[in-house]
Amino acid sequence: MRAPILFLLCVSLKKPIQEYDDLIKTIKDTYPNHCKLLLSQWLVETDETPAEIYKNLKEFLDDNDEMIINKLVKPYYRKLIKSKKDWIDEHI
Repeated sequence: MRAPILFLLCVSLKKPIQEYDDLIKTIKDTYPNHCKLLLSQWLVETDETPAEIYKNLKEFLDDNDEMIINKLVKPYYRKLIKSKKDWIDEHI
């Protein structure tokens, strides 16, 4: 088993009426160590690879949707509310 890594998930669902609800529920259920950063950006702590994360979430994406998954490492910069800063500091 690999050591947990912090990944940033950025998602853009393109359909005007497309809902994020099922995607959000799956992120929360699959990755208990998560933090919602911005409108469609999440941090998840997992020992999975980016490809494995994508495999878990791809069913919620249409062909024209976009997603990028990248590792969050130091150094980095953030301007966030305190609870989000604290969450990142605790997990990175």
